[in-house]
Amino acid sequence: MKTLKKQKLLFCGKKAKDNVIPTEIKTPNGIIEICEPTTEMIKRLQTILPYGMMIEPCKEVKYGIVMQCDDKELNSLRLQPLEQNYEYAAQLFDIHHYLIMKSYCEYIKKGFLGAFLASPCITERKDGLWESVVALFIFPEKDETDPLPKKGGKRQNYLDDEFGKGAEKMFNNFLKTFGKEFNKLEVDKLFGKYISVAIRPRSYLGGLAMWFMVLDSHIICLRRNLREQEDSAWGFLASQGIKKVYYLPSHPMTISKSDLDYAKGLKKLVFQE
Repeated sequence: MKTLKKQKLLFCGKKAKDNVIPTEIKTPNGIIEICEPTTEMIKRLQTILPYGMMIEPCKEVKYGIVMQCDDKELNSLRLQPLEQNYEYAAQLFDIHHYLIMKSYCEYIKKGFLGAFLASPCITERKDGLWESVVALFIFPEKDETDPLPKKGGKRQNYLDDEFGKGAEKMFNNFLKTFGKEFNKLEVDKLFGKYISVAIRPRSYLGGLAMWFMVLDSHIICLRRNLREQEDSAWGFLASQGIKKVYYLPSHPMTISKSDLDYAKGLKKLVFQE
């Protein structure tokens, strides 16, 4: 087995010195413009996400992507390789981050409508082993695609049944690049192949690195801090010709049903100064 150098996860890097948000990030591969999300983008996310998104302008992290409403959770499609010791799981975590960004860059060229959130996750399991998995949250534009052919009164596509019409096409397109890069890097020779692809609730995932997502053909950074020096994703995005990224600092949230209208944008929260 190959020897790995000890390393920390990307989110274990240096903390940001302040909350000043740059208007651009300069990388050796080019400059990326950092843009505020438009009002239309916020409204679309509140509409497309099943439990919406909270806006909290008085807090350090302004946006909350609602993963749970009362006892109902968002489900994800979970790609799971073999359990590893922490050192291997940490390196696989970083590889997953790269594979996600590469897949995003190809995915946004296809013109899909809707949101797609792919997150690397790392969780300690029994016997001191760790799982380094990828969680996919798929949110197709409502009624974007035509109904699928039916047999025996049931639709043939379980992903569309679970996440909405169009989810299967979105997933297959993302996975095409992900799998191609996975094979090119020969990840399976070091970490093994994925042993499971299954639908799991958000609470099952453990630590969720909710860093980047896609809305339609736009890449959005969800990080609390941009980490332009620590995260190699910025240089990679520039190398792929990405000129603009929207910055929407977010964290996963749980809300009660009484707050759902606010998360869906049907009511506005009133803040006192």
